[in-house]
Amino acid sequence: MKLRLTAMILLSLCLSQAFADEGMWLLGNLRKNKQAERVMKELGLQMPVNKLYNPKKPALANAVVSFGGFCSGVVVSEDGLVFTNHHCGFSAIQSHSSVEHDYLADGFWAYKMEDELTNPGVTASILERMEDVTDRIAPFLKDDMSEMDRGAMIDSISAVIVKEAVAGTKLSGQVQPMFEGNQFFLFLYTIYKDVRLVGAPPQSMGKFGGDTDNWMWPRHTADFSMFRIYTAPDGSPAEYSKDNVPLKPKHYLPVSAKGVKDGDFAMIMGFPGTTDRYTTSFGLQNTMDVTNDIRYKVRTVKLEVMREEMAKSPKTRIQYASKYASCANYWKYSNEQNKALRNLNTIGNKQAIEREFTAWVNADPARKAMYGTVLSDIEQAYKGLKEFSVAETYAQEALAGPESHLFAYQAGRGIELLGKAETSDKEKEAIKAQLGEMAKAFYKDFNADVDAKLFAVLFKVYSDNVSEELHPEVITLINKKYKGDYNKYAAGLKAKSVFMSEEAFAAFLAKPDMKKLAKDPVYQAGKSFYTIYLKLSTMTKAIRE
Repeated sequence: MKLRLTAMILLSLCLSQAFADEGMWLLGNLRKNKQAERVMKELGLQMPVNKLYNPKKPALANAVVSFGGFCSGVVVSEDGLVFTNHHCGFSAIQSHSSVEHDYLADGFWAYKMEDELTNPGVTASILERMEDVTDRIAPFLKDDMSEMDRGAMIDSISAVIVKEAVAGTKLSGQVQPMFEGNQFFLFLYTIYKDVRLVGAPPQSMGKFGGDTDNWMWPRHTADFSMFRIYTAPDGSPAEYSKDNVPLKPKHYLPVSAKGVKDGDFAMIMGFPGTTDRYTTSFGLQNTMDVTNDIRYKVRTVKLEVMREEMAKSPKTRIQYASKYASCANYWKYSNEQNKALRNLNTIGNKQAIEREFTAWVNADPARKAMYGTVLSDIEQAYKGLKEFSVAETYAQEALAGPESHLFAYQAGRGIELLGKAETSDKEKEAIKAQLGEMAKAFYKDFNADVDAKLFAVLFKVYSDNVSEELHPEVITLINKKYKGDYNKYAAGLKAKSVFMSEEAFAAFLAKPDMKKLAKDPVYQAGKSFYTIYLKLSTMTKAIRE
């Protein structure tokens, strides 16, 4: 499951075959939420609520980690040892793997701290405190504001709130809307940047059941990986250094070997993703018919290409293991969610709620004047949105499916600076060094044969499913110049582009040629993608507002 660094949420439930109750609560609201406290006590919580989260004293929340900004983890030792899911550590495990040392297949264990492996870019964030700042934002939001003006107002006030809160500290902050923008919270984190791989089971255990069992419960798997947080000697967050020391956490969760028994109280504290539970039946239909359906169809094609190429070479298998797993995760999610929504008749349930809402609105003239056309307006907006939403989703899934054109566009912006007379020699050297580092990271897990095949099949998917007036230049070019032969077009990319191999890119970077860059077919594909995607995003945003 992909998670986002937003809010600390608490889920509590009773482990019992006969009875289960649950709820999701913001930690900052727990002391005010007497119902939540009562439910947890009834289910068996034995500690005071302020032991779960307390901005003034160490509490359980200080042991919970947002791992990498997309997963949850927990500190389990006084030396900063962190447990997270296997898939959350998968990309780190993959990055250290090679044909000679295949940690994905064999697992990895550091028996001494000096054997732990560094992971540039991986962070571990711990919530220090959260604060309801609705009173500072809500008074400035008016009913007659456009969504753009409302968003701009929220962003500007939030920036001031965060700046004030982090001044004189080493904290990072963000203001997040909750409950469909009706409440706003400030979250303050300590973000640790030296996070090292300690251990992981073999993939055969950590991903036991693979995509077949993914998003299914119960699932029996060794679903964990282990990392350690390091800090500067004074305990503050720091980039990697050999002088760094293991984190001394405010609180950690001791690991119990006693296990659990039927009826025991259990709770999960972490960083869930967003929810669309308040969407209308029209929005849900759009999610099922557009977002989920297109994502599943396109990724089925993409996964087949990667799977075939990964089977040809151990090196390719390792290079694309994390990419494949990431793609497959929401491929499975999209299909299974649609099945569940149909089985549960969720759209029918939404429509029943909307009928109740309409009756409530029509019962009062004032309410009817204010809300009488709300549902019909939303329905019409989704109808107007569909064509562009379809194209935007195909752009996200198909046009952005290969990789080299995205890298080419990003690198090209830096290369263009090398051709400008006003760029000093010192600046040029710095740009080349930065581009060299980008290339090193990109080409480590890049295979031109795989990417060319992805260009051929995925660009054709876009062409076949999106109306011509929403085709980017590159698709029009293939359909005219190459007469729709996407395999021929893709083969030409390998022969003509400097971005299809690390060696060709390095040679080009040594002697950059702006005319050659402008004519490069992979760079052109990148520019074409970003142009159409910006156009589609602007269109869909305008309709949504």
